[in-house]
Order: sequence, then C-alpha cells, then structure tokens
Amino acid sequence: MGASPLKAVSTDLGRRVAAHALNRLGYGPRPGDVDAVLAQGVEQWVEEQLAPAGDPDLDGRLAGFRTLGYSVSQVLALYNADQRTLTTILDEFNSAKMIRAVHGRKPAPGGARRLLVQPLQRRHLRRLRALQRAGL
Repeated sequence: MGASPLKAVSTDLGRRVAAHALNRLGYGPRPGDVDAVLAQGVEQWVEEQLAPAGDPDLDGRLAGFRTLGYSVSQVLALYNADQRTLTTILDEFNSAKMIRAVHGRKPAPGGARRLLVQPLQRRHLRRLRALQRAGL
C-alpha cells in the first residue's frame, strides 16, 4: 500500500508552511529551499533568519567600505560638512549591496533589490536633505 492519506496531508501541509515562510520571511523559495527548510525544521529556520550566523568571507569583502559602519549622526555630520561626501557614502553602500547579493550566503534577487532597497535609499536621501535644510 502507498502512504496513508493523513501522512500525505501532513507532508503537503509541511511543504506549504515551509514555502509560506520562505515567501514571507525571505525572497521566496529557490530550488531545494523548501526541502532544506523541512529538513532543518521551520521553527529553527525562522530563528536562523532572525539571528543569522556570521559570514567571515563576506565580512572580509566588506571590510574596505569604511562608511558602512557609520552611524546616522556620523553621516549627517559628514554631509553637513561637505555634501559631496554623500556620493561616497552611497557609492560604498551600493557596492556593498552588490557584493552581498553576489557573495552572501543568502543573496537577494534583483527584483527584490529593486523593489525594496532603492525606495529605502531614496527615502533616506530625502530625510538627510530635510535634516540638512532644518539645520540638524
């Protein structure tokens, strides 16, 4: 005999939950991701997403971008001193974003980058300019 109907429903539900988690907490499932999440356990996978392990290789690639570690107040101070520094900061940010996408353990697909990151960049740039106009 084949698998019991209850077992098939349970397995199907597990795959649906894993796919849903990948869609909601990540960039959607890639080939093999659903099986990997099921093998690890959905709860464990979610915990890993909330507190990812370090990536020394990626950290080494990003070490040269000194502005990535700047706080908002440091960026504002640099911007207020010389507005041209914003170009350097954004260039480093965009370069680091590309390095993360290519070399990171969980690269972001191009569509997600375009839909999520670029609007955030524009919003932060508008905030920086508004703060500068306000004299902060």
